[in-house]
Amino acid sequence: MKHVGVTLRSPVKPVEELRPIDDTFMQKLGEDRETGETISNGYSEIYVNTEIDDGTDLAEYMQILKSSAICDNDKFPKICSLTDYYKNGKGRETMCKVVEEYAKDYAKEYAKEQAIETAKKLILSGIEDGVIISATKLTQEEVSKLKAEV
Repeated sequence: MKHVGVTLRSPVKPVEELRPIDDTFMQKLGEDRETGETISNGYSEIYVNTEIDDGTDLAEYMQILKSSAICDNDKFPKICSLTDYYKNGKGRETMCKVVEEYAKDYAKEYAKEQAIETAKKLILSGIEDGVIISATKLTQEEVSKLKAEV
């Protein structure tokens, strides 16, 4: 699983300077202070306080994203359409599958981490490799590698 973050190299621009994509505020580009070049690696971030509703379009958009209700807003038809699709339409099944796959992957990663931690403790306790392998479902190669590390 890949986690990506972007460091903006210039002060955050006011909302008016954000470039709208499909009538939504989805992309924020940084600017290199030394060269003045726009920096974009395909990922972007905006930090917004969703508790503040100051009547701006951005605040209205954030309220739509924050709400669990299906929206009907002429200013943001695409996000409203997508929200409806993923909450009530065929996209709901897709989202359920995505979340389920994520949960399975996370569970596997967590189980592996726990097996490794358990194996390390068993190694330090002097337990035989066969017992460690049986208890943790790690391979002999993995147990041997852990022994060399501990």
